[in-house]
Amino acid sequence: MDNGESSYRRFLAGDNKGLHEIICSYRAGLILYLNSFVQNVRTSEELTEDVFLELIIKRPKFSGKCSFKTWL
Repeated sequence: MDNGESSYRRFLAGDNKGLHEIICSYRAGLILYLNSFVQNVRTSEELTEDVFLELIIKRPKFSGKCSFKTWL
């Protein structure tokens, strides 16, 4: 799998499998990253859910100026 960009593009085009791939690939790392700020695993998990909900609801544009992981 690539860096997530093609999965996100597929999701934006209507392929929900793309979103599933993003969640599976980035969920654990995002939780760890957020936990380094909030120092609470439950809060980190909730914030991670918020990030993915933001992708689903708002479908922000990914410009490709940075890596997909950094953008996420």
